[in-house]
Amino acid sequence: MDNNGHDLRGMRILIVDDTPVNVDILRRILERKSLLTVMASDFRSALSIATGDPPDLILLDVMLPGADGFEVCSRLKANPLTRHIPVIFLSVHTDPAYIVKGFSADGVDYIAKPFKAKETLARVETHLRLKKALEEKERLLRKVAESEKIYRTIVETIPEIIFKLDPERNIVFANPAFKFLGYDPWELICQPISRFLAAEDPETLLSALATQGVGPLSTSNLEVKIKNNPDSVLADAFETTAFLVDSFGLWDVPDEWVLKKNIEKNFLGTLCIGKLARK
Repeated sequence: MDNNGHDLRGMRILIVDDTPVNVDILRRILERKSLLTVMASDFRSALSIATGDPPDLILLDVMLPGADGFEVCSRLKANPLTRHIPVIFLSVHTDPAYIVKGFSADGVDYIAKPFKAKETLARVETHLRLKKALEEKERLLRKVAESEKIYRTIVETIPEIIFKLDPERNIVFANPAFKFLGYDPWELICQPISRFLAAEDPETLLSALATQGVGPLSTSNLEVKIKNNPDSVLADAFETTAFLVDSFGLWDVPDEWVLKKNIEKNFLGTLCIGKLARK
């Protein structure tokens, strides 16, 4: 586990260099951090390894037999199987124009020879952490997209009221069950939830309803009285309808990460599900 909460152990680095001494030095530096290494001494082997079993990062020598590293990098970035792999160039050249050429070929960084262990590790770990963070973000986005399909199917048909609040406690989603109270769901969007609540102590109720808590810290069976639309038939008999509401804080990280202090995270709002209170 590194200092930023990412476990980098076991991540694979492809070292592409035709000088055995350079390869051995890099291998020793990387293996100190339990990083796995695989080697290639020419561009054909490098392309074959990268496409056959894509590594997490490529350290690519600029000068290779048969092709320079910039050309190899361009080929990698043109291939859908390898375009996502970060490439760090290796070279004895430190001329700014040379470095710019590397970035122009879609390299992410540049390590000068002779290698300095701390600098090499710092650059490698930085891009491995970034790669892991991007992969986690993509995984969460896929999970959200898949969940959204199921979510939409459910919320359009079940009798429970379902609504989502943004961090400012405004309604950003309401399901069709609100028609029972005399509201078209679209009329509720961007409205503060407080406008529809009947409570003696509104702020206490709001704090519990618009919770940021997850897991055991979320809100369960909170009695919430929602004002019926004055223009509805229901309002002729009752001013409010009581629900037992479960509320869950929504974050851009998994629930188990929410309480961790060293994890960057953002509160997205609250999901609330209410069933009619039976009395």
